[in-house]
Amino acid sequence: MRGEGVEASQEAIGEKVVAIAERLMSEHRLTGEAGLDAPIGEEGLGFDSMGRLELYAAVERECGVKIPEKYWGGKRVRDLRELIRVAAPA
Repeated sequence: MRGEGVEASQEAIGEKVVAIAERLMSEHRLTGEAGLDAPIGEEGLGFDSMGRLELYAAVERECGVKIPEKYWGGKRVRDLRELIRVAAPA
């Protein structure tokens, strides 16, 4: 039972991160397809280095967490979801 709640919250966090990525992609007119396994960079979602910084900042702001910059090198959307789980509240 306990694991089901954690799984559900992880799914909700993943959905939120994907929604944030999709919104920023739309704003930047990027055509990649957002999903948990999508690469964040130009080979996936299409974000260049500045776009990746903007994505991390938006995730922090909208999820109410502070992700230490040393972890801002995640390669996939799934990595962002995992960082939220372990990040400190903002």
